[in-house]
Amino acid sequence: MWSIETLDSSQHDREPFDCGVADLNEWLKRQANQSGKKGSTLTRVLLKDGDSRVYGYYAQTAYSLVGEELARAFSVPQKYPIPCVLLARLACCESVRGQHLGEMLLLHALRSCVRVSEDIGVQFVVVHAIDDSAARFYEKYGFERFVDHPNHLLISLKEVRKVFST
Repeated sequence: MWSIETLDSSQHDREPFDCGVADLNEWLKRQANQSGKKGSTLTRVLLKDGDSRVYGYYAQTAYSLVGEELARAFSVPQKYPIPCVLLARLACCESVRGQHLGEMLLLHALRSCVRVSEDIGVQFVVVHAIDDSAARFYEKYGFERFVDHPNHLLISLKEVRKVFST
């Protein structure tokens, strides 16, 4: 059985984590805890019950679409910044590939975005995918690519709420 918890560096073993992408591995091992302590990013980790080893993770932070990025997202200029949640990182160990754990993490992240949107204004979840393969993963779940930046994607919280209300 799997569980998802907020990262706690004293309880969660991040060192064996390897998703095959050095940047994602190193961020989890060297930056995630510091970003959490600063309050800039919240990282949640995927664990097997009874095991402290991290098998996957995602990180979220507050975000705002402004200026040029707004125009790329919507193909028309927007007057005001739009409040969002940035799904900053999402990765699973290569050792557990094919078990749909990335999907589990994504759905958990989207549920947390819905909860946040019930307390503060949030219109979209934004993802900056690391590559085209990752972008295609997000598209399967309703994310749409920015007009001018194909590895940046978004989904409205209105659409996300529909998924969880059925």
